Amino acid sequence: MKKKYSILVFLLAIPCIGFTQCGITFSWANSTWCECSGGATAIPTGAPPFHFLWSTGDSTNSIDSLCAGTYTLTMTDNNACIAIDSIIITQPSPMTFTISSTAVSCTTCNDACITTSAAGGCPPYSFVYFPCCPQPCQGVYGITYTVTITDDCNCSLTGTITPDTIPVGINELKENQEVNIYPNPATETITIEISSSHQEKKELNIYNTLAQKLLQENFTTQKHSVNISNFANGIYFIEVITKKQIFRRKIIKE
Repeated sequence: MKKKYSILVFLLAIPCIGFTQCGITFSWANSTWCECSGGATAIPTGAPPFHFLWSTGDSTNSIDSLCAGTYTLTMTDNNACIAIDSIIITQPSPMTFTISSTAVSCTTCNDACITTSAAGGCPPYSFVYFPCCPQPCQGVYGITYTVTITDDCNCSLTGTITPDTIPVGINELKENQEVNIYPNPATETITIEISSSHQEKKELNIYNTLAQKLLQENFTTQKHSVNISNFANGIYFIEVITKKQIFRRKIIKE
């Protein structure tokens, strides 16, 4: 006789709860190069209230004062749904700048050209000079100029420069009737005319305002011409060296 078995099945009824998916989206601001100014705000979806835990240890939906880097957020909603996501904060490369100046042509002159350039950071840049304003070519000998460069991220750098004179041996001497240089200004050719008291061989040098020697040649005549047509427009210094004396004159190339 076969045995019969009875199976009693208990059904546990669990009410259906309308679970929804949870998630995170972000709004953020990247950092500047001069300070940790980035920020991020989490915009959660799911069943409120929400609980937040950032990789920084913060437990609010927004964090700020962030440097460049990756920041991870774990968000848990009221249904214990967990969402994990990350945000990357970037920042531009640091701003760099250079300041240079040509020399003034004499200690009482105000013809130094101060040039400032910047790179990196957040272009465009603004330049503020103190005392104001040596640009383009009004720098004064012995005055220290402070230049503040500010970029579009409102980050600033400051530097100083003091225009010097043409180095010793190149600055212009007092006028002397023994040497005449013409025309001045000149466009193509200048003529150096020297008095008959200097019959010996003479040395001619031409310098720019950075004290760089651009030309050197010798001559024995009392009148000597030099082609300067290939020189850029600007100020140059003519130096004539004889056995007895050194003559220097400033000319303008147009």
